[in-house]
Amino acid sequence: MTTSTVLQPLPSRTRLAKATLVALAVAAAILGVAVLPAEHGIDPTGLGRRLGLLGMSASAPDAKPVAENPATPVPTPVVPVATSATLVRNEYVVQSATPFRSGDMHVTLGPDKGAEIKAKMRKGEQFTFAWSTGAGPVEFDMHGEETNTAKDEFTSYWKDETASGAGAFTAPFDGSHGWYWHNHGTEPVTVTVTVSGFYSELYRP
Repeated sequence: MTTSTVLQPLPSRTRLAKATLVALAVAAAILGVAVLPAEHGIDPTGLGRRLGLLGMSASAPDAKPVAENPATPVPTPVVPVATSATLVRNEYVVQSATPFRSGDMHVTLGPDKGAEIKAKMRKGEQFTFAWSTGAGPVEFDMHGEETNTAKDEFTSYWKDETASGAGAFTAPFDGSHGWYWHNHGTEPVTVTVTVSGFYSELYRP
């Protein structure tokens, strides 16, 4: 059996020339309508503006990079060493040049008898205190005498009749500050007081 092959005739030069011209025309149209308006902002036909292609490639100016500021070192606060002339004093801290100490004393009060225990302090110094009879109530007066004042002059801070007392105290002036207890009962009563804070001496007058 013999297979026959049909050969297609080659296009003529005239047809090739026409096809080439058509391709060039399409390319020119695309160039004028789309490429030039979009890429270069040139719109020879006016269609690029109508189609919204004009200036599409125009990009916003690049933002300038923000230079990073070098980290600023935080200065370390300098805390001065406290001396007697540079003591800290504010609503939270009261620093004292007097050494901290803690002490306790006992005093026995006979029937209808009284006695005192005092602490020598400078103005602004503080202590905490607690005292107790371990028995019945006694009359007491917590008070202070300013340095170089008359013998019978004093300032009263707290007066009551009870079996115990506790709190915190700040000296309003230089001098002696403490308690006077009086036993109005018929049996002896022993008062024990503990004082912790800033004072130079705890004593019985």
